[in-house]
Amino acid sequence: MHGSTVNSENDIIFSFILPLVVFSKAIFAKGLFKTRLRFSLVDFFVIFIGVVLLLWSGFGDALIGLGKTIRFFFFSIFFYFSSRIYFYNSKNPKIDFLGFFHGNLILSIFISFVALYWADDILSVYRLSVPGAHPIPFSIMLGASLLYCLFNLIYHYATRCYFLCIWHSGLLGFVGIVLVLSNTRGVIVSLIISFIVSIGFYLIKIRKTLVVSVKTFCCVAVLSFIGFAITNRYIDSLGMPLIRGLSLIFQEDKGESINTRLVAQGDAIYMFEDSAFLGVGTGNFGSYSLLEYPHNIFLEIGAENGIVGLFLLIIILSLGGLHLIKIFEVDEDMIFNLFLLSAIVYFFIEAQFSLAIWMNKFLFYIYGFIISCYQNYVVNSPCKTRSYNG
Repeated sequence: MHGSTVNSENDIIFSFILPLVVFSKAIFAKGLFKTRLRFSLVDFFVIFIGVVLLLWSGFGDALIGLGKTIRFFFFSIFFYFSSRIYFYNSKNPKIDFLGFFHGNLILSIFISFVALYWADDILSVYRLSVPGAHPIPFSIMLGASLLYCLFNLIYHYATRCYFLCIWHSGLLGFVGIVLVLSNTRGVIVSLIISFIVSIGFYLIKIRKTLVVSVKTFCCVAVLSFIGFAITNRYIDSLGMPLIRGLSLIFQEDKGESINTRLVAQGDAIYMFEDSAFLGVGTGNFGSYSLLEYPHNIFLEIGAENGIVGLFLLIIILSLGGLHLIKIFEVDEDMIFNLFLLSAIVYFFIEAQFSLAIWMNKFLFYIYGFIISCYQNYVVNSPCKTRSYNG
C-alpha cells in the first residue's frame, strides 16, 4: 500500500543522513586528516561567525540557541573546513569537486524512484517527495543534479562524445520531470536565475564569437520546446501543479506557504529595527514570529545576531565572490567555470527562499572549494591552470 507525502521541517533524512553520505564520497576518500591547510582570512571569519552564534545563544532560550549553534558548527563549518582541507591538498580538485555532484546525482535518482513508487497517483500529487520527508531538501538535491547533468551534456557535446550526450540528456530529462513534480518554486526560480547569470557570464567571456552563443541558445531552446511538447502530449497534467504554484508569485494572494514566509520576513525586519546591533539572540526568532526562521539567510542572521552577524556573513560571501573572480581570470576552463558559477548562484539564491542558516551546508562546501582553489591557482601558482578532463 503506497503512502502519501508528509511534510516535516525536522527532516533527518535530507538534513542529516544524505548530506553526510554524499559528502563522505567526495571528502573522506583520500584521508582527510593526514593533510595540511594554509589559513585564509575567510577561514577566520567563518570561525568568528560561529563564535558569534555561540555567544548570542545566551540572549534567549539558551538550549535552543545552543542547539542551533551546534548544528551550524556540525554542518556548515564542518562542511566548509573539510572542503577547504581536502581541495587544498587535492591534485585534481575539479574532478574531486564534481565527484560530490556525481554522488548527489546517484542518490537523487535512487530517491526519485522511491518517491515515484510511494506516490499514490503521480500526476495528482501536489509535491512529490519520499514519505516523512520535506520536499524542499529533496528538490534542492534535484536542482543540483540537474545542473550537473546539464554540465556533463555541454562538456560531452564540446568533446564530441555523442553517446554520452544522449545518456546525460536522458538523465537531464528524468531529473527535470521529477523536479517539476516536486513543485518547489524557490528551487525553480534559483535555477532560472543561475542560468541567466551563467549565460551572461558566457556572453561576456566569448564576446568575439557571439554567433556561437546564439546558435547554442537556439539549439537549447529548440530541444527544450521539443521536450516540453512531448511531455505535454503524453503527460498532460505533469507541470500543472508547478505552473499554478509559480503563477501565485505574481498574484496578491501568493498561497499559504509564501504568505507565511513573507509575514516571517516582515517580522525579521522589525526585529532588526528594534535590536539592530545585537539582535534577539541565536535561535530566538521563533519567540517573536510564527516560524522558527524567516527562510532568508540575511534576514535570519540580521534578526538574531544583529549587525555583527550580518556584517560577518556579508564579508564571507563578498570575499568568496572576489576570490571566484580571481580564479576565473587565471583559469580558462570555460565549461567548468560556468558550472561552478551556476552552482554557487543556485545555492546562494536558494538561501534567500528556504532553509535556516545551518542548513546551507552545500553553500559553505562550495565556498571552501573556491577559497582552496584561489590559494592554489592564484596565490601559490599564479600562472598555473587546470582543465576539467574527466
